Amino acid sequence: MPLCEPVMLAPGRVARSERVGSTAEAPPTARLSHFHAPGEIVLFESGAGRFFHRHGQTVLTPGMVIYVPPFAYHDFAIDGGVRAWRLIQFDADAARQAGAPLPGGIIACAATPGQWRRLLMLADWQDDPAEPAAGATARLTALLWAIAPLPI
Repeated sequence: MPLCEPVMLAPGRVARSERVGSTAEAPPTARLSHFHAPGEIVLFESGAGRFFHRHGQTVLTPGMVIYVPPFAYHDFAIDGGVRAWRLIQFDADAARQAGAPLPGGIIACAATPGQWRRLLMLADWQDDPAEPAAGATARLTALLWAIAPLPI
């Protein structure tokens, strides 16, 4: 049975981003079917695994883009060993109010090389300490505009 994961954004923050990675000795990830209030973007950089969602499952390979709308059930099974991904969780209401396009469903697809470079740059920009906090909504909006043309 899916669990509600208590993902919290810091007060005043519209998004949080994190780089996740492991070494060659890392075991596979434990599965946890879950949902949460923030929307989620995952940029899968290296490793392999599977992404489980309401339409079935998608094989994860480097260069995959995952978008999970708020409250959508999902799960990941990531193989052991070296792996890396970027995780951006965001306040969908704040993004919507700023005019960001929110995809109508789950996205799980490979990006073109040009899209991939742009998405990584925009992901790096999310939590850049040199960027003013006042621009966080604009940075999130730019990232969502870059994801919007990807197929659902």
